Amino acid sequence: MKLKSNLPILRKKPLSLSLAPAQQQHVFQDHERDVIYIDVAKRNDSDLRLWLEWLDGEVGRVHMVQYEALADLQRRRDDARAHARIVQPQNRGGASAETAMEKALELLRLGAALGASDIHIHVLRDHAEISVRIKKSIRHLRDLTVQDAHDLMIALYRIGPSQDNQVKEFEIQDGGIPGTELEGSGLENVRIVRGPSYPAMNRGGFMSLRLQYRGKTTTRPVTPVGVSLRMPRAPDGKCQLKAMGFDDTQVDRLIYMISKPSGAVIMTGPTGSGKSTTMLELTNEKARISPDKRNICIEQPVEYPIPGSVQLEVINAVNAEEAGAQFKDNMRAALRMDPDSINIAEIRDAEVALTCFDAAQTGHAVMTTLHVDDIFDFPLRLQNMAFERLAFRVTCNSTIILGLVAQRLVPLLCDHCKQPWPTEDARMPRLARSALCEWGDTTNVYRANPEGCEHCNHMGTEGVTAVAEVVMTDEELMNDFVSKGVTAARRRFRSRPDADRTMAERAIALAFEGRIDPKSILTDVGEIPSKAQLDLDRKRGALERAADQRNAEKLMEEGV
Repeated sequence: MKLKSNLPILRKKPLSLSLAPAQQQHVFQDHERDVIYIDVAKRNDSDLRLWLEWLDGEVGRVHMVQYEALADLQRRRDDARAHARIVQPQNRGGASAETAMEKALELLRLGAALGASDIHIHVLRDHAEISVRIKKSIRHLRDLTVQDAHDLMIALYRIGPSQDNQVKEFEIQDGGIPGTELEGSGLENVRIVRGPSYPAMNRGGFMSLRLQYRGKTTTRPVTPVGVSLRMPRAPDGKCQLKAMGFDDTQVDRLIYMISKPSGAVIMTGPTGSGKSTTMLELTNEKARISPDKRNICIEQPVEYPIPGSVQLEVINAVNAEEAGAQFKDNMRAALRMDPDSINIAEIRDAEVALTCFDAAQTGHAVMTTLHVDDIFDFPLRLQNMAFERLAFRVTCNSTIILGLVAQRLVPLLCDHCKQPWPTEDARMPRLARSALCEWGDTTNVYRANPEGCEHCNHMGTEGVTAVAEVVMTDEELMNDFVSKGVTAARRRFRSRPDADRTMAERAIALAFEGRIDPKSILTDVGEIPSKAQLDLDRKRGALERAADQRNAEKLMEEGV
């Protein structure tokens, strides 16, 4: 009989089931012994049993499970990290160590013959891929089995004499190969970074090799006979942003921002506002547009498998401090992995923010999220992390932060059972009802039927839609933050003729179209603003900008 769980501990993905961070500390998966150790106190935990059942189904066999005290499990985890178990290729049923070493040297020489600047090995759940970067573009070289990829990466890491040859499977490691080991290849040295990546608990991993050549060569690289390079496969499907609730102008602005080669785009909003889903769709669309670019994701935990991206994940962290340390290690490693773009799950502290902005300034496109209620409060939120290092004068730079997206999710009414909205709706405060009535005739405004119907599973709603505000930053906006403060910057920006509508305005429009319950504007967006006050703020902002423009023109005429 299949187990069922009602606890909010497991995260279910389209093709996978993973443990939430709170449960990961109670599990240690020993790949060398092929044993899963579980905290004895969790022996009857239905979520862990469900995860084990899924894991057995993934590999087609039953895993050996051993229960022990949490302290013993933690010692086992620490011992595995400290002693960094060394995987011997011949013990896994793969190629011999000698054969793996020959293949490693052959790969490096092939990369040099192709004129590649980088070679990448990416181990996924059921196969691995080798790709190369040639003249700034990524090309797929070949696929191989997971075991062969691990043997190859171990051999590559052990070529260099400078580093400890112990391969620490769950740690990020750096290494190097001197040119003396690669005579005749034209290589001066090879820099290595390797480590775990999603699905790390199922032997997922990566290795990036930076090829450094001896001087400049005038010889045109020639693809050897039998070697075929191809463009990496783009994600399936078409852009879903419009179906998610974004309008045409918003989609155009979002695609324009993520198409730039450097700079950060920040998604803002509380937990459950759809930030991660939007970032996933933007990542997929970016890969559809430019499949020859390399993307690195840093997550805790991985929420969705992202085709074509290397996903660095926080694993086996027993507390927030350890998770934070792993997150920062992954951030630093990502910059050494030959990225074109980097997705950072969340700016959680000053160090992450500074690394994020450093990446944005050094030629990388960055997408990330920030927990802040008002989109224009982002510099205050960052400054609170580190008053001097993240002051307005540092963060308010339109070459660093290209754009901001504020987003919420609101439920859509069931068209079969929705009810006319009463202007004396007792569910809403009087001030909110009065403010809504300022926006127009409420004849076509509806509320959810509390009883629902068979069409909506008696929920009264069917699905959700995004309401968002998209802000493309520029020098004027950022200067306003620094010189005039958040309130004035917000007012002046929203007074522009081409400024996006606020989330509240979009939600109000949906209510007047009969698509959402006005109450959800209060519960999911935050407020129903007075139309008169909003219009007054915009008029004031426009007058301020016009006055500044006149003063600037006067100074130009005077030759100042």
